[in-house]
Amino acid sequence: VSMIEVYNEKIKDLLAETPENANDQQEKDLALRGKPVYLKIRGDDKSGFHIHDVSEIQCDCVERVFAAMNRGYDNRSVGVTDLNLHSSRSHCILIINVNSFHMASGNRYVSKLNLIDLAGSERVKLSNAAGARMKEAQMINKSLSCLGNVLMAIKQKKQYIPYRDSVLTLLLKDSIGNSAKTLMFVNVSCCSKDIDQTLTSLLFANRVKDVSLGRSKQRRRSSLDSRNETK
Repeated sequence: VSMIEVYNEKIKDLLAETPENANDQQEKDLALRGKPVYLKIRGDDKSGFHIHDVSEIQCDCVERVFAAMNRGYDNRSVGVTDLNLHSSRSHCILIINVNSFHMASGNRYVSKLNLIDLAGSERVKLSNAAGARMKEAQMINKSLSCLGNVLMAIKQKKQYIPYRDSVLTLLLKDSIGNSAKTLMFVNVSCCSKDIDQTLTSLLFANRVKDVSLGRSKQRRRSSLDSRNETK
């Protein structure tokens, strides 16, 4: 299990250990086990992309997964705006990699589950965001717009899909590509004062509801492949 956030188009490891004697968030960030505060994406279109040097926690039960999630959420970037006292200022991704082995056939199966909490689009005029909050809102809105563009390009079966337009879409390439199954929930407010935000969310949902990713592909490795990796 790994857990990261995309904050201002940068990747932060939410499960990296921090010293107990750190006095503030900046000190904690600078002491992430000798790691850089922000991680980098490595790889290419052919071999796939991964987050370099991200923390991974081995989990053998559901309780340990929930414990990792709670630890990650405690480290997530939040802020106060006129619209929300606990506004998420980043996109959060919980990455679960599952490896299984079929003893009869000798095949190894590799599965990956991304659970993504997207920060909501924000109208700066209504949230009265300024300074750092303004930049956060702009980056959130930009990445959501890029996600919408990627999904529309997939829907229209375009040859070029703009995954590289944002960190978020590049990270989610294997979640919204033609080898994955994707389920999206759009949360909206029932309050009349939030009507503009609700309409924006519904318009986004309408854009992506008819996107077809095709059939998912099985990722299987033979016992021969496993022996070669061991060598």
